Amino acid sequence: MSEIFTLAIAYWLMRFTYLALRAVPGLTKKGGTAMILLRIPRPAPVAPEVAVAPAARKSLCYECVYSRIVRGFEPNEELITCGFGFPPRDIYFAVRSCTDFRRERDNFTLDVADLVASAPWQA
Repeated sequence: MSEIFTLAIAYWLMRFTYLALRAVPGLTKKGGTAMILLRIPRPAPVAPEVAVAPAARKSLCYECVYSRIVRGFEPNEELITCGFGFPPRDIYFAVRSCTDFRRERDNFTLDVADLVASAPWQA
């Protein structure tokens, strides 16, 4: 009978030792059903920037021989029409490149320059 009594004492001693070790805060494992906290840093608030108006883009239509530009009294009153094809098309934006672009020339100045350059009285 002393053998059974010794085994029972050993069993209860191991069981209480296990429970006592689990109760110590430093020896317990973290995890389980506890809530997981995410530590995501939040961006610092940025001071509002001063709004700067973009520079006005110069359209290619201002230099084209096919364009017709009508301006009003206000700076934003402007109508650009492309007359390359028929019917003329309204242009609502600044044009960067155009397949039908032809640079506007001052024909009178070019004609006078050609006439003076080919004059027979010059030696």
